[in-house]
Amino acid sequence: MMLETTPISIIRKMIYLVNIVVILFFSFIISSTTTKIFDGFLAREFLERVQYLPIIPQKIAVLAMVYMLALGASNILKGYLLKKKFFGVKFLLLVDFWLCFMIVYYMNFSYRGIVLLLMMNIITYAKEPHFRVWMLIFALISFILLDYDIWSNRLAMLSLTEYVDYNSEEVKIFMLVGKNLLTSINEIGFIGFLYVLLQNKINENVAISSLNTKLREQHLSLRLRICNLKILPKPWKRMRK
Repeated sequence: MMLETTPISIIRKMIYLVNIVVILFFSFIISSTTTKIFDGFLAREFLERVQYLPIIPQKIAVLAMVYMLALGASNILKGYLLKKKFFGVKFLLLVDFWLCFMIVYYMNFSYRGIVLLLMMNIITYAKEPHFRVWMLIFALISFILLDYDIWSNRLAMLSLTEYVDYNSEEVKIFMLVGKNLLTSINEIGFIGFLYVLLQNKINENVAISSLNTKLREQHLSLRLRICNLKILPKPWKRMRK
């Protein structure tokens, strides 16, 4: 039923597109800043301000988009398998975790909003209650742990902020506004998804409650009719009298 709910389906597709734009925008910041550094022979100055420099930052957009397209294909396949094999849906949801981790990795752990899309997929496609709860808990833990401050101590990477800070003030403002706008749209979309989902559940409960009330009324009406039939004298008894 959830898959056929138009508002929920539209929100999920919009959030998927928003995440594609986010990845392209972040990749543009990383690639354009790195290109500016090498074209201006300013690598030494940049390295004095940061600890690490990616080797081939231009590949970030390509690799991240490959995983995003794989995530989209996974969603299409889950929708097909949902009515066929539940185990297949479970396996694809586990694959989604890996895809989202790789996307966050190639974004240098500076963007983890893709995990919100993962939570939407779990809510939409995981029909078994216990499995859904455990998957959501794992997704929430992943959202907390996939943080730059945690992983930068072990992996050679730069935060998006370090790339942004290297640009001029005008460009920096443009990048920060775009970053905050896109991430806010993603978060608002997730909240909207939860609101529509909750509203659908409320409407469903109201409809069920209304149906139960009608059934009880019909049941009482039927019992009253049966009682009235029992009280009335039978025709053959009246004839004998």
